[in-house]
Amino acid sequence: LGKVRECIHDSIHHHFGLTNFKSILHTIDLFHKKLLERGEDGIAGIKKDLDYPVKKIISYLNEEGTEDQKQAEINLDYLSRQVDIMEKMALEMDEKYKKRV
Repeated sequence: LGKVRECIHDSIHHHFGLTNFKSILHTIDLFHKKLLERGEDGIAGIKKDLDYPVKKIISYLNEEGTEDQKQAEINLDYLSRQVDIMEKMALEMDEKYKKRV
């Protein structure tokens, strides 16, 4: 997310930020699929809550919308905090899973 944040500040590199951002979104999707395979769905609510900020960040990096840099930073900050929560969840689930196996 740090590289995406850097690219928000530099419009010349928005395309690079968008590529990195899409990679992060892909990782979140893979994480969700793995959770579903384990019979867990702990991030469904988080993913739903991320819809709005994700759309706004993509719009900003594509230079399509009316979002300004500050709005993009706020949305990215929110997403970053949600990713931190998912990382903690993943660690907890891994520990739980290891104990069962």
